[in-house]
Amino acid sequence: MKEPQKFHEDFEREHLKDSVYLLEEQERIMQEILEDEHRLPAKVTVIYEKKPQPHDELKDNALPF
Repeated sequence: MKEPQKFHEDFEREHLKDSVYLLEEQERIMQEILEDEHRLPAKVTVIYEKKPQPHDELKDNALPF
């Protein structure tokens, strides 16, 4: 008959390792939130503005008379 395998694992160490990973993830998320809160609004600069052409009025008027 086979002997059952020994269950050898350090749960306390695994718990501490998981808590460190969770703290790092929490810090990363808090850093992202702080960056979003202090973000400046975007500056929009118009570099080209379309000017209406005289023939555009004819296109808008579908009736020829």
